[in-house]
Order: sequence, then structure tokens, then C-alpha cells
Amino acid sequence: MHGDIAGGGLPVLRVLVIDDDEVDRLRLARLLRQVPGWRIVIDEAVDKATGRAALQAGSYDSVLLDFRLPDGDGMELLKEVEATKGECPPIILNTVLDDPAMGEALVAQGAQDYLVKGRFDSALLFRTIRHAIQRHALVRERVVLLAELEAAKSLAEKANAAKSLFLATMSHEIRTPMNGVIGMTEILLSSTLTAEQAHWARTIQTSGEALLAVINDVLDYSKIEGGSIEIEAAPFELRRCVEEALDLFAIKAHEKHLELAYEIEAGVPACLIGDFVRLRQILVNLVGNALKFTERGEVIVTLGSREVGAGRHEVRIAVKDTGIGIPPDRLDRLFKVFSQVDASTNRKFGGTGLGLAITKRFVELMGGRVWVESTLGQGSVFALTFMAEVRPGPAGAQAQPNPIDLFGRQFLVVVHNETVRRIIVDQAAAWGARARGVASGPEALGLLDAGEAFHVGILERHLPDMDGLQLAAAMRHRRAGAKLPLFLLAGPGETADPALFSGVLSKPVKPEQLFNRVAHTLARLGELPAPDVVAEPVRPVFDARFAHAHPLQILVADDSVVNQGVARLQLGKLGYAVTTALDGFEAIDACLARRPEVILMDVQMPGLDGLEASRRIRTRVGTARSPWIIALTAEAMAGDREKVLAAGMNDYLTKPLRAHELVAALACAHAALHPETLAAGMAGGEPLPPCP
Repeated sequence: MHGDIAGGGLPVLRVLVIDDDEVDRLRLARLLRQVPGWRIVIDEAVDKATGRAALQAGSYDSVLLDFRLPDGDGMELLKEVEATKGECPPIILNTVLDDPAMGEALVAQGAQDYLVKGRFDSALLFRTIRHAIQRHALVRERVVLLAELEAAKSLAEKANAAKSLFLATMSHEIRTPMNGVIGMTEILLSSTLTAEQAHWARTIQTSGEALLAVINDVLDYSKIEGGSIEIEAAPFELRRCVEEALDLFAIKAHEKHLELAYEIEAGVPACLIGDFVRLRQILVNLVGNALKFTERGEVIVTLGSREVGAGRHEVRIAVKDTGIGIPPDRLDRLFKVFSQVDASTNRKFGGTGLGLAITKRFVELMGGRVWVESTLGQGSVFALTFMAEVRPGPAGAQAQPNPIDLFGRQFLVVVHNETVRRIIVDQAAAWGARARGVASGPEALGLLDAGEAFHVGILERHLPDMDGLQLAAAMRHRRAGAKLPLFLLAGPGETADPALFSGVLSKPVKPEQLFNRVAHTLARLGELPAPDVVAEPVRPVFDARFAHAHPLQILVADDSVVNQGVARLQLGKLGYAVTTALDGFEAIDACLARRPEVILMDVQMPGLDGLEASRRIRTRVGTARSPWIIALTAEAMAGDREKVLAAGMNDYLTKPLRAHELVAALACAHAALHPETLAAGMAGGEPLPPCP
């Protein structure tokens, strides 16, 4: 509707009447002029042609259109104007037929309403026009909104495509150097190392695996947004999961002079069925936060459980710290995406605010819940529960190492921190030993001077009054301590004088390591029979006999010299001699010249990528002598496997290239290329690794 005009200040309503009957036109004009408070401007047309010209030339608030015109019906005019002009003003059909069904059909074709000639007065006519104009405006608004929605959808799709491209690029850029880190670490672990060197190498490997888990979570962010995160159900050792998480923070805790320890209550199953990687990531998030916000004292992880029936347990984990605590009015900010307790927290301590939100999502998917209890200035306890099935451990594995006869043996535990001291004392008691725990060197010397006898002593490096080294020297000057086996409880990398100590126990204390060291030492001194000690798990990664059992001619195509070196060393450790290519063109030439049976083909290479190279190899070589092509990709995005298989590749491995995955892929390739040897297995009667 038009606004005020100069003549009288009344609002203007412009109406076009299209009707071949002069009487009907006059009647409509008379009724419109009876409308109070409006200035009605009326134009007239007598057929489709004049009506079309008026609509093309002018602007109207509404059109009163006769359904039957000499040169066609009104609906034809409506469609013609819409086709040329894009839209019509709101149309009210004026018809002699009193047929509601026909009226509804006309409205469905684009009219706003209809009136039956001779059946309406001025008020009904004006009300119909106003309603038609309002409905027309709503329809136009809806069209605009739909257009805006479509534009926003298109923009979101472009943004999502850009995000996917960014994630794929970042995946490639991160995974490429990680392939060198993890690959070389596996090779290092397969060589001859001291116990300490092997420990550090395993820590590097665990750290790399933890970083890869984070990278995979970022790449799966679309699944997180869509609520389709998958929780795996596979057997794993709970103690190993906790120890791997804590190993990542051993150096940081030592640098901040914090105690980092864990304890598992009696009755907690040793082996569960669940998601090892997700649980380790949860522990890494919680322990990392606890260390971040703790300047003095301790961070202690406690695990308990209760049986809920049908072989299922509700496992409880609590991470307790003595840090800065959280104000009660800020607790509701935790577990929310991109949320911090306050803005200064992010500036001082860093972090994105995502860790606890992701932790909450994972815990809920595991059938549990997570919560926090905190006292400002005293510390916090982050606790969670999750549901898991119990799985009997391999080869009789227990939640505690299976002890030899330690019953009645006396332990002297000199540790300043009360919690860590209690954990070691309780652990010794679980093995049938008796332990005396004291907090300082003078107390320990007092026990020796009082005539108490011990079979082994565990001395902390950093003690008040006198440190562990001074205490050990003082004990050696006493008859009761002259030949007492002593172990130094120290931080990562610290060593001890072998003249004073039988060995070093690295923090955080691991029960299995403690048991092994004590049992071996006492057996060596004749205090105990030679123990059948549970060895620290060492997984054989490389076996040079593998190539003998699975002979293959292998080509490695990768534009990264470092990654070529990793693959060459890994395959060499398995007994293979390989040839290499730096891009897709070289891969094709090498394939035609050397006829390799297996090609490890990098997907992203300059010049000619692995996908196109595979297509050309399939075309030029044919099916008779076509090689088995295994894609190597650093992207690991959803749909990548399908993409490489569609290009003619046979298998798919993501970087970093892990030895056990490589072995499984090669075994699968050999089985496919040489089906007659499928049942042969590896040398020594070991079964073939499963095909992916």
C-alpha cells in the first residue's frame, strides 16, 4: 500500500480492475470509493492485452481480475505477466461461479483470493483486498527468506568444503613429519638399547601416538558435530592405559617438583573391553589440566570399580590435585566448548577450552558421567565413571604382578609425600611384605639405630634435612644398612651411584617395575629363589624372517626422502630390498622396467599423484601382471579409502606408517598374489596377520 499523498494526507490504495463488463467495472469502482479513510486510485482494463500493458507499465497494490475475458481467462494473464515481469501484485479473481473447489484451485495456481460477482459489499471487498495484500507480502517475505537461506546454505557448504580442504592439508603436513618420528622410533626400539634408552624411546613413541590421536579427533570433528563418534570395543589392560598417560607428564611433573602417582584399588579388573585410545585421551586431558593448574603438592589418579552384573563393571577414575581450585560460581563453565574459568586463565595457562568438553562427550558415550569437586585455593577432583565388560587377561595377567614369596619381607620406604608413601606401603602389603614408611632421613636412621631389620630400602631422592643420596651414605655406615639393597626413587633421567644403590625407580612409581627390580635383586643376593618375573611387555615389531616367508618385489613411491628412508629401513628390517621412486612418473617407469609385485604408493606427489599413477599403471600393465598397490596417505579423511580404491589401488595405509600395519598389509598382499601359500604363515609357525 502506498503512503500519504499531498491531497488530504490519506493513504493511497492503487487498484487495477480488469473486466470486459462495463457494469461490473462501475460497480467495483463505486464500492471501492465507499471505503472510508482511504484514497482509492482505480485504473481499468477491458481484456488481457490492455491488462497486460497496464501491469507492465504501472505499480499496483492489488488487481481485481475477471476470470473470463474476451481474449482468454484471467489465470493465463497472471502466468504471462509472471513470466515476463517476475511477479504480479496480489490477484483477486472476480467470477460468476460460486464453486469453492474451483476457487481453491485458482488460489493454488497463484491467485490470493476470489470473490463471486454480486455477492459482496464494500466492506467485504476492502477486507479481501487487505488480506490479499498481507498474504502476498508474507509470500514475498517467505521467498526472500528462502533465497537468503539458500544463499546461507551455499555459503555453509563452501565453508565446509574449505574446512575439509584445510583439515586434509593440515593432516598431510602434520602426518608427514610424524611418519619420520614414529617410524624411526619403531626402528630404534627394534635395535639393542639399554633399559633407560628403551624407556625414553617408548615414551617418544607413546607421545607420538597420543598426538596422532588428537590429530584424528580433529579430522573427525565433523563426526563430533554430527553426534556420530564411534567408541571401540576391544580388550585392553587398564594399568597400561593409565601408565602410558602418566608417562607423558613425568618430566613436566618433575620440573614443577610435583608428585605424580596412581593407585588401583583391590578388585579392579586388569583387562577390560572398551576404547583404549579414548580412555587414554581422557586421562591425558584430566592429568594435563591438573598439572597445569598445580604449582605445589601432588596430582594423584585413583581407580576403583564396582560390579553391576553380567560381567560388567562401572569403573571410577578420580584425578585429584592440590592446585588453585575453582570458584563455585565458575564451575558451570567447565565442560563447555571453548570455555575457560575466566579470560585470564587462557592468557596465563593457555589451552583452547575444548579438552573438558570432548572428555565429557567421550565419557557419556562410554555410558558414564563426569563431574568436578573443588575448593578454591586447595585443589580439585575431576571424577568420572564409565561402563565396561571384563575380559580375562592374557596368560593369567593380573591387576597386580603375580608375586613370588615376599611374605614377611621388610620394606623401608622413605618418601616425603604422604600419599606416594602410602601407595608404596600398600603395594608392598599386597605382595605379602611388611613395610615401614617414614617421611625423612633422620626417621629412617632412627629405625635402624633402634634395631629394626629390613630386606630392602626405597629412598626418595629429594627429602627434607638430608636427601636420598646422603641418607644412603649414612645407612652404609651402620651395621643394619651396610649391605641393605637400596633403590633410589627419582625423577626421569636421574641416576644413582651403583656403590650405594641397587637401581633407580623412576617416578611415577609403577608396581610392575617395583616388583621386578626388588624380586631380581633379592634373588641375586640369595634372599629369594630365582623369580618368574612378569617382564615388561615388549612387542616384537620387526622380524627379518618375514620376507623369507612372504617373498615380494617392492617399489616405494614417495616424494619425501625422509619417508622413503623410513619405509626402506622398515622393509629392510623385515628382510626386503626395495626400489624407490620420487613421483608418479618415476613409479610408472619403475613399474614397467622392474615389474614389482607390490607398490607402496604415496597419494600426494608433485607432477603426477599416486591416484593418477595407479590408473595409468592399471591401463598400461593390464590385469595379468598388475601389481598390488597399497596407498600411503597423510590425509586420513572420511572417504579417502573409497577414493583410492576407485583409482585402482588394492589397499590403504595412513601415515605415520606403523610396522604392525605394514606387516598386515604385506601379508594380505602376499596372500592375494600367491594364494597357494596362504596357509604357510610366517617362519616358526606363526599365523599370518589378518588382512585389513
